[in-house]
This record gives sequence, structure tokens and C-alpha cells, in this order.
Amino acid sequence: MVIDPIEALKALARSGVRTARSKYVDSAEDALAFAERRNARDPRFVPIVLRTAGETADGHPLASEDAVRRAYDRLANGSRRILAQIAEPTGELITVIGETTPAGDKMLAVQGHMVRRRVPIGAAGAEAIALDVHAYGHREPPKTRKLLEHLLLRLSNFFDRPGIDAVRVLVHLHDNSYTVTDVAATGSHQLHLPPKLGKRGHDRKGDEYHPAGRQ
Repeated sequence: MVIDPIEALKALARSGVRTARSKYVDSAEDALAFAERRNARDPRFVPIVLRTAGETADGHPLASEDAVRRAYDRLANGSRRILAQIAEPTGELITVIGETTPAGDKMLAVQGHMVRRRVPIGAAGAEAIALDVHAYGHREPPKTRKLLEHLLLRLSNFFDRPGIDAVRVLVHLHDNSYTVTDVAATGSHQLHLPPKLGKRGHDRKGDEYHPAGRQ
């Protein structure tokens, strides 16, 4: 079965992977509210992209209210849910592929490259895949390769969990960082994420403590 992409992004974020802020929206107003910069002293519009679930975003980031409304109206003609996402900086795009062989082995690779490794790939496997991606005189600095190795290890751990048969992860590499913007995964069941506790989730009893004596 197809795993919900928003749930897959949340699961990756729980695994320490940097993902783009995303949300399903059910109206143009909902999309506009999503585009407002959070925690800002004054309302600011943040460029977003809109796409239907299961499809890759196309076109330029939507940087105005009119652009968001037009894009939403165009997508709303279909039957699929509409996903809003913060637009990410332009940069190198790579697609990490995870597949299960007929023998039941899980393999991880970067699309368009020959090297693939059995999951869990380990540090040596991550290094081999990253070196293959940045081979043939690629000018990316060693820091970028180490960043890719770190990401590949975490994607390997995500794919290694039971219930996931295949995964396709779209990654934007930019400014010595990265952002995962899309996850297409299939498995035997949907991901079940436990509720995430707040910052003080383990200290609720402290709210009931009142020191003795005059206050």
C-alpha cells in the first residue's frame, strides 16, 4: 500500500532528517495561512509550492496571494489532496532509492548511479555511495560529501524499519545543507507515529508542586 507522504516526512523528521515544512490544505485561504511566516512580529508571506499528493511540484515558488489562489484553483479540479510546502532554495537535486529484492534484501542507492548497498548500509556503505555521487571531478567540497553520508545513514535507518518495502526520497542539496521535500513509500501498512511530547512533556508533575512557607 502507498504510505501517506506527510506521515513519511514526519517519520523522517523524527529520525533526524531535515524535511520541508508541509501540510495538506483544503482551501486557498488555508494555503495562504500556511504561507504566513510563523513567530514573526509582523505578518510576512513566505513563498510556497502547491502540488497534489503523489506528484512532484512543478513551476516557480508561489510568492504572492494571487499566485497561490490561481494555483490552488487549478489543482482543486482534481480529486487528490493538495499539499502545501515551504519553497526551498535552488540547488542540486538527488533522488535516493530504496528497493527490496526478490530475495528479501533491502538495497539503497542514488538514482542514476551504479553503487548500491544492502540496508543497513553502515558508514562504509554511505561513504561508497557518496563517493560515487561526487566522482568524476565533481567540485563539491568534502564537507558536502560528509553531509551526504550522514543523510544516507539516516535514510538507511528509516528504510530498515519493518513494513516499508520501497522508498523514493527527493533531496535538495544547498548551501552546505539539505532538505527532503518528497517521500514516496510503499509498505504493508501506514506508519504509526506516537504522539510527540512537548518540551515539558516529562515534567507535568512539577506543575503541581507548591513550596511550603509564605509565598
